[in-house]
Amino acid sequence: MANAVTRDNVDSLNSMILSGNRQGNFYAHDMITVTADSHISGTIVTTNGIMKGKITGNITCAGELLIEPTAIIEGNITAKIIDIRPGSVIHGTFTHFSAIDTMHGQSHRAPFPLPEVSRQVHGEATRRKRSQPVPVDEQPTGWW
Repeated sequence: MANAVTRDNVDSLNSMILSGNRQGNFYAHDMITVTADSHISGTIVTTNGIMKGKITGNITCAGELLIEPTAIIEGNITAKIIDIRPGSVIHGTFTHFSAIDTMHGQSHRAPFPLPEVSRQVHGEATRRKRSQPVPVDEQPTGWW
């Protein structure tokens, strides 16, 4: 059963650790850690994150994002602070929250501009999307 894939959408007011093969959208107010032996397919939205495994999907992080040498990311990354350790592999673009965003009242805690994500509420699918995006500076990954 080592190749089993868990499919779910998870919302948490605290932190979460993602391990194994999982598909879905993951939202945590404080911290998401993806273990080195993981393959996560879906969107990750959090305040702070540590990525050690393979992620196929976009990552949005309102605070600090640490990308460890074992990480393989195939998707776009949005974060206020990005620490990329040598050895990690990233196929996608980076978007950076500028310091001006936080000085003008933009919180550095989640929730923040969330991608549109399907969520199950009492057996009924709903859509959630913030109405106003935070201004960002985009940087292509070609110079890495």
